[in-house]
Amino acid sequence: MEFPRYNNFNFLRFFLALGVILVHNGGITGSDKLGFILQFINGDIIVECFFVISGYLITKSYLKKRDGYFYRRGLRLLPAYYACMIFMFVISAFISTYSFEKFILNHDIVKYVLANVFFINFIHPNLPGVFTFNPLSAINGSLWTLKTEIILYVSVPFYIFFFRYIKGYVFFITMIVSLAWLYYFKVVIATPASRTIAMQFVGMAAFFFGGALFSIYASLLKQLPKMTLASIVLYLIFKGTGFSVVVEWAVIVLMVLFFCLCLPLTFIKINNDYSYGMYIYNFPIIQILCSFGMYRTQPYLAFFMSILLTMIMSFFSWHYIEKRFLALKDKSNWN
Repeated sequence: MEFPRYNNFNFLRFFLALGVILVHNGGITGSDKLGFILQFINGDIIVECFFVISGYLITKSYLKKRDGYFYRRGLRLLPAYYACMIFMFVISAFISTYSFEKFILNHDIVKYVLANVFFINFIHPNLPGVFTFNPLSAINGSLWTLKTEIILYVSVPFYIFFFRYIKGYVFFITMIVSLAWLYYFKVVIATPASRTIAMQFVGMAAFFFGGALFSIYASLLKQLPKMTLASIVLYLIFKGTGFSVVVEWAVIVLMVLFFCLCLPLTFIKINNDYSYGMYIYNFPIIQILCSFGMYRTQPYLAFFMSILLTMIMSFFSWHYIEKRFLALKDKSNWN
């Protein structure tokens, strides 16, 4: 069997992004009617799956073409991100409880812009008078993962450099540090605050470079079905024990890659990658609907509207921003 034989990455990314919308509907709206969603979908696992996909695809891209790597990554990530930031800034100016003039002249505007421009939005996630009466007042809580994504993007060339000299040792060192981080903050401490720390770049490196390993050692893909089955068996054996963090990591990495590369889902083809737009727009759209009280009065309508509006914004983001900027990489001097 030749690998990769199938390409289900867009398909999986679409449904992972849809899962993020569902989790946010259940988690940030304060709606009793939608809280049940969190009993069935785990947002942390969705994020971890995204990092597995990123690790595999980004590393594969780097190994194929190293020149212009950061330029291409910037084209993929930055235009849509800044467009979303500008979009929400404009919307916020009109829905703020402050007057337009008072909003624009508020010193917090500068703090917000600087924090978000440099992907440290957690330092100043709010705008004056915006979403003040929502359960959460953050403008876009989805953006916290992007700083981790950027750190891991930057680390890929260094990771490959060391791989040339110490081979698999760099992978095992990374896994030991990352999985120990996850174990300590998720199992030993196990508080809401520690869970947030666990999901930062040190913890996500296990998933990112777990996916990257199969790009570096493409021959491993031949063993992917057997490895996936073995990981599931080990998960069932060690579930709930101290080894659960390790086996859960293995199951997530292997099942994501198995789904994307081994399943013959040729009857379902998604050519466009709407997942990034869905990811960055769903949170502020839910916040806007929440600010109008829709999740209190008509939670199910608000739920479906959040999906519809997010899909509309992701459509425009992909076709009018992301796709157009991605086309520039074909015109660069690195080709």
